[in-house]
Amino acid sequence: DMRAVSKRLCCGMVLASPLGKNFCVGANLLKVAEDYNNNTMAKTVDDIILAQKAYMAMKYASKPCVAVPAKRALGGGAEMCMHATHVTTAFKFSIGLVESSIGLIPSAGGCKEMLLRCYELEEHDATKAAQRAFNLITRGAVSSDASNAQDLGYLRQTDSIVDNPEDILTSGKAKVLELAKGYHAPTPAIVHLAGRDTYNKLVADVDIAKENGSIGPHDQFVFRQIASVITNPDSDTEITVSEDVILERERCMFHDLAMNEKTQERVSHMLKTGKALKN
Repeated sequence: DMRAVSKRLCCGMVLASPLGKNFCVGANLLKVAEDYNNNTMAKTVDDIILAQKAYMAMKYASKPCVAVPAKRALGGGAEMCMHATHVTTAFKFSIGLVESSIGLIPSAGGCKEMLLRCYELEEHDATKAAQRAFNLITRGAVSSDASNAQDLGYLRQTDSIVDNPEDILTSGKAKVLELAKGYHAPTPAIVHLAGRDTYNKLVADVDIAKENGSIGPHDQFVFRQIASVITNPDSDTEITVSEDVILERERCMFHDLAMNEKTQERVSHMLKTGKALKN
């Protein structure tokens, strides 16, 4: 509870997994399937709301929060890292937003954070930011290592990469102490959304990919929904919104996609085989 961390006489927080274990490899798909079958998907949405609130509290806490992920951080694990004040990890580290491969969408702030980062990486060009974020999210891009994660935007250039995986926790603790000196919570971010032309271009590219066989029909459907989350299809011009607007879009779209029969086919196939289904 970051509110407790902020109130207590401590320097900050370190988020880590046991040494040698994956940091976090994503959502509980079994629960998503059970909630679908029991018509209780509202419970999954409640879990998403809790995750969104926790990650936003972490991002804007009055004390720094350093994530120390080992091995792999996928889906919700990646989203957690992206909301941290700083990330300290080893070179052999994979991270990615992989939800689209099972017909879902990053829903704990992953779309929002990727869009914010791409906006900075693309020198405040909202159209290029949307295109870059869209490509990463729809591809379910996973970094080959920590350096590649910086190139993709999952990690910042200021995040720390250490040579020895056994040193990441010690380095993370030291980073919290360093950041705590004079630390102030960041100013709430503003999200820049490209307008209808950008949305139409993303959708047109998706339709072409479907026609040439690069993606399947459900991919086409899911990718179109992702485009609508990270742009503003209802306006000709770029607009700015709060982070909460994108968070609401994420959880509403997750619900709608999770209730889709084709997505549930993918969830079931993943649970049974450990592999993604192309339907």
